[in-house]
Amino acid sequence: MENKTIECPNCGLTNPTSAIRCDCGYDFVSKELKQINAIKKPTPPTHSLEPQHESGGFLSFENMISPLLIKTIYFLCMIGITVFSIIWILKGVSKENLDIKQILIGTGILVIGNIVWRIVCEAFILTFSIHDVLVSIKILLSKNKYI
Repeated sequence: MENKTIECPNCGLTNPTSAIRCDCGYDFVSKELKQINAIKKPTPPTHSLEPQHESGGFLSFENMISPLLIKTIYFLCMIGITVFSIIWILKGVSKENLDIKQILIGTGILVIGNIVWRIVCEAFILTFSIHDVLVSIKILLSKNKYI
């Protein structure tokens, strides 16, 4: 089976084998770059929570603010879970008596509570990360007119 596409060595764009020149200006026949200021090679989207797209903005709902809110809520609740569990443990270690059950429950809340809360927040963040990747793919596809 023959290869029906050729990748540009300058920008990485996939072109049909019949193409003489890439969109970035690279000439497949002479193997030279015919344009100055060629386009940069597209970078794959990162998995950060910052938007990785060029168009749109706050009012177009392409830039999501929810991940920042989720991170803030996560941090505040993590502190709350930790403080609550430490208070719970300290009540079990009071001067009057040593309540092992209360100490174990407080330790469980400290460890398991924070892990479960992290997983819940990561599930929400994952949704917005998928959105950012899809927007990046949409932009890359719109730049490649052969697809």
